[in-house]
Amino acid sequence: MRSGYEGLIQIHAVAPQPTTPVYEPNGKQNQEDKMRIAIITSDRIAALSDRPWQAVMDGLIRCGHDVRVVVPGSWPLLSGHVDAVFIWNGMKRFAPSLVSRFRSQGTAVIICERGFFQRLQYTQLDYIGFSHTASWVEQLAKPSPPQGRVRLFKVLGNHPIRQLRRSDGYILVLGQVSGDAQLAGAELRCSSALRDAVVKAAPAGMKVVLRHHPLCHVSRQGSLCEAVRGARFCVTINSNSANEAIASGCPVMALGPSLFTMAKVALPATVENLRQQLQIMADGWCVGNNQAFNYLNHLACRQFNEAEIREGSVLRSILGSNTEE
Repeated sequence: MRSGYEGLIQIHAVAPQPTTPVYEPNGKQNQEDKMRIAIITSDRIAALSDRPWQAVMDGLIRCGHDVRVVVPGSWPLLSGHVDAVFIWNGMKRFAPSLVSRFRSQGTAVIICERGFFQRLQYTQLDYIGFSHTASWVEQLAKPSPPQGRVRLFKVLGNHPIRQLRRSDGYILVLGQVSGDAQLAGAELRCSSALRDAVVKAAPAGMKVVLRHHPLCHVSRQGSLCEAVRGARFCVTINSNSANEAIASGCPVMALGPSLFTMAKVALPATVENLRQQLQIMADGWCVGNNQAFNYLNHLACRQFNEAEIREGSVLRSILGSNTEE
C-alpha cells in the first residue's frame, strides 16, 4: 500500500521521536484518528532556532500522527493522500501556489507565523491565515478568553497597561520591510512612502521620526520601547510593532488592514484622509483602557511557545477546528 509520502523530497527519512510519551486518547492509540501530515519547509529554514518545526513535529507525533518534513518541488508533491500540511507564512515564494492547490483538493493547511509578543519564542498557528487574515479575527469584538490576562502578563510583565492621551512628542512612523506579506492589500507598500505621506500631511510643527524595521539594516538609536516612550502617537501601515505601542499605552493610527483596526484600538486612515486623521490623533485620540486590554489578551491567547506546541493540545485543537469547519 502506498504511504502517501512517496514522491516527497524528505529532510528526515523518519521523524525524530519526541522526548515525552506519545499522546494516547482514552489510554490507547485510536488508528482512525491518525493523520498523515507534512511539514513543508527547507533544510535551511527548518534548522533555524526561530522556526518551531521541531516542536510542531514532536507535538504531532505525541498526538499519534504520521509526520514528515519535506521541501517543495514540482507539483504534485504527493503521490497519495495527505490529511494536513503545515507551512510558514503561506504568502511568500512558493507558498501561495501550494496552499491553494492543497486546499482545492481538500487538504487542511495550517499557517505558521511569528507571535505578537516575544516573537522569536512564540508562534501563531491557524488553518486560515495569520494576524488579520486568521480564522479568529471576528472574536476580537467579544470578551477575551479567561486565561488571556495571565498569558499577557507572562509575556509583558505584571504591570498596568494604561492608554494615555499625550500632549507632546513626535510622530513615530513604524517601518516595515518592503515585500512584507502583511502589506498585501495596503495602499502604501513601503516605509519611505509612508514617511513621506506623513511628513506632507502632519500638523504644523510636529516632528516625524521613522523607525526602520530591524531587517532594513539601518542604524537605529535605542529600543522600540524608548522610541515609543518619546512619541505623541505612532503611525504604521500594519506593523506588529503597533501591538507593542498599544501595550505601552501609546495611541496608534494605521493605514493598512490590521488586527488593531479591526478591534478598533487603532485609528484607521487612508492616503486620502491622512491629514484629517493625523489632526485627530494630534488632538488627543486615544482608545479606552478596557478595550485595549481586551484586545491584547486576545493576542496573548493566539500565540504559543514551543513547550505548548510540543505538548500537543494546541495542535489537536487547531486540527479539530479545521475538521469542524
